[in-house]
Parts: sequence; C-alpha cells; structure tokens
Amino acid sequence: MAHENLPELSLVDVLNQVQGLQTVADKGAIQSVGALLAKCTMVVGTDLNAVATELKSTSAQIKDFNDSTTRLTRVVIALEVILVVATVLIAISAFKG
Repeated sequence: MAHENLPELSLVDVLNQVQGLQTVADKGAIQSVGALLAKCTMVVGTDLNAVATELKSTSAQIKDFNDSTTRLTRVVIALEVILVVATVLIAISAFKG
C-alpha cells in the first residue's frame, strides 16, 4: 500500500486496501493499518475544523442578534418612560380641567 499519497486517497480507498490484508500481521500490514488510522484522523480533523468554523460564524451571528435585541429593548424602555410621563401629564391636566 502506498502511503505517500495518503492525503489524496479517500477513506474508502484506504479501507479497501486494508481489507485485503492477510490474517498474519507483517510489517506491511501494520503500516497499512497505521495508514488507515492516519487517514481517519485526517478526515475527522478536517470535519472538526469545518464544524469549528461554522460554530464561530454562528456565534458571531448570535452575538449580533443579541446586541440588536439589547438596543431594541433599550429603545422600548425609553418609549415606555415617555408614555408614562405623558400619561401622568394627561391625568394631571384632566383633574385640573
């Protein structure tokens, strides 16, 4: 089994080469199993990197949404204060009038 081009081989190709091994483990068999494990590690590492990148992007989007929601909440609170003041002023003028 050629190990030099391992990064270019698919996991299925490496697995197919390993499945053809004899029951007795010689140096080549051990190297082939090691190559299979190395390829599995590469595939998992690549997939984990993609997941980490997606999580970073999602985290940034959630932060942006949270910041936007915080700003909107502050505006709503300010408008509620204005509404309370206006209601009090209207009530006072109604009792005086």
